[in-house]
Amino acid sequence: MNKKIAGTISIFIIVICIAYIVFDVATGRSDRNAAKEPLIESEKPVSKWQIANELQITDGRLQAVGLAGSDNIICGGDSFLAMYDSTYEQLWNTNTPAALTALAASGDTIYAATMETLLLYDTSGKLIDEWGPYDDEAIITCLATNSKYIALADAGNKLVFILDRKG
Repeated sequence: MNKKIAGTISIFIIVICIAYIVFDVATGRSDRNAAKEPLIESEKPVSKWQIANELQITDGRLQAVGLAGSDNIICGGDSFLAMYDSTYEQLWNTNTPAALTALAASGDTIYAATMETLLLYDTSGKLIDEWGPYDDEAIITCLATNSKYIALADAGNKLVFILDRKG
């Protein structure tokens, strides 16, 4: 007897749900966007960005970009590291032992990552030190630095290394 009552109640609830859905669709209440004003589409999208100048890199394939101070741009790629001033004039260019994957700068030090090592340069382009390799199958993809720490993202091992300024 209890099974008959439970079955009847279940069927009644299902019928009510189906009736509500049919009513909702038939009256158009489910189309919530219809009540809003239609969007006005322009023929051509208006861009607020304008290209003021372009920096042409001729030293090789560019793979990493960063800022050194407030006025200088550092660029790295297939075995090169270069610094440009705010007028896009090259200040210096140096060869690196491997392709660079990430760049960051803090104070008078430029941190340039290869796949598994970190190269430290001064702001005149001279190699100061080399840290690493960090781990087997490392792929350093990102660098961040502040006045106390350097963070390395290793995508190959899914690790983040946090180092002090002495390595």
